[in-house]
Amino acid sequence: MAFSLITGPFHGAIAVFDLDVGVIATLTGAERSGVATPGVAAEMGRMDDSPVWSPDSGALAFARSELATEEPATTLMRVERAGGAPREIARLGPPEPFIVAGAMHWLPDDTLLFAIYRSGPRKGQNGIWRIGTDGDDPRQLTSEQESGELGLRIVAVAPDGERASVYAGSRLASGVSQADVYALLDTASGKLTPVSITAEEGALLPAALVGEIVAVSPPRFSPDGTTAIFAVGTPESDASWLTFMDVGTGEQAMLGLMLYTSPVTSFQGFQWAANNTVLAISQHDIPVLLTLERVGSA
Repeated sequence: MAFSLITGPFHGAIAVFDLDVGVIATLTGAERSGVATPGVAAEMGRMDDSPVWSPDSGALAFARSELATEEPATTLMRVERAGGAPREIARLGPPEPFIVAGAMHWLPDDTLLFAIYRSGPRKGQNGIWRIGTDGDDPRQLTSEQESGELGLRIVAVAPDGERASVYAGSRLASGVSQADVYALLDTASGKLTPVSITAEEGALLPAALVGEIVAVSPPRFSPDGTTAIFAVGTPESDASWLTFMDVGTGEQAMLGLMLYTSPVTSFQGFQWAANNTVLAISQHDIPVLLTLERVGSA
């Protein structure tokens, strides 16, 4: 498991927790390739964060924000799991620190998918970007207008890397709003398809679903990438219902099980494991495990 080990204000290093031996080893920063020591700062004025594994788990990419320079900047970096000096993938310009928003994703074709968020005159770069892990072919997939005032964030990527789940809107701050946008992104073309509720007129819906029905969590993909799961509800209530969507056709089916969606679920969605168990966070941040069983033929 990789994460950013925060060792002080604006000081952070990329670290890996080895589940087999229970040891945290740092790969970047002052304690590189050693056992992490709580309270020991990484290189001053440098924050390494947003780590993401390569598909073969042999390397990590991450975002480095340099503060102790004349031009504080953000650089995409790469470091091998076995250790060694990190190397630069690309320096994001114009220089500004902390512009990579949220998690990055390393796609099967050795490109990185990530979001940029800036404020002020440079916000034209806001949106979802894609770049090769050697720094080649940087492309902005979504525009500032599509990103909205608070920018887009990537929630999850399908196993084949062809689609991503993204969101934007007031949920980035707090609360539930009909202005929130959950969408599926085509990672090749940049096309955004908002997640909308497709219940036909006269369809049998839960009695508590009264008023405007909207998605209240971002979609998450099944292990094979063919199905997305998300919650639907109304802005006036924290009650929600699980809904499944065929990613290819858009066909939807609602599960007749009511949950009380936590803000954690509103940001992160549900976790769908390889054994067809879904982790949901319900009201008061109570975890709920649901075991899914396929009914009928595929």
